[in-house]
Amino acid sequence: MPIADHFNKTIAVKRKTYTSDSQGGFVDSWATSIASIACRISLVNSSDRTIQQRTDNVAVYRIYVVANATSNGIKLHDAFVDSSDLYEIVGINYTSLRTHIQFDCEKILTE
Repeated sequence: MPIADHFNKTIAVKRKTYTSDSQGGFVDSWATSIASIACRISLVNSSDRTIQQRTDNVAVYRIYVVANATSNGIKLHDAFVDSSDLYEIVGINYTSLRTHIQFDCEKILTE
């Protein structure tokens, strides 16, 4: 079974942009860089958190996508958007077979 058969969601990818404001500073916002990409989202389990030496209470999610020209452009600190949920990328892991990419993400609470 191809890995893409395990992907059960379609999400967007956003990148933070900065625009100058009238006070000489900057305002940040999220702009869509990839409108739609198939993926699978899972919560990192406790044994993985121990291996990563994470002791904080931040929920870490793993998002898997197919490795291709589009997904290879996704960068650290970009964010995945699933309806109203925003997941900022804090780690990128390429698999040995290069069939898919694993992104470690933290869920961002939005107002």
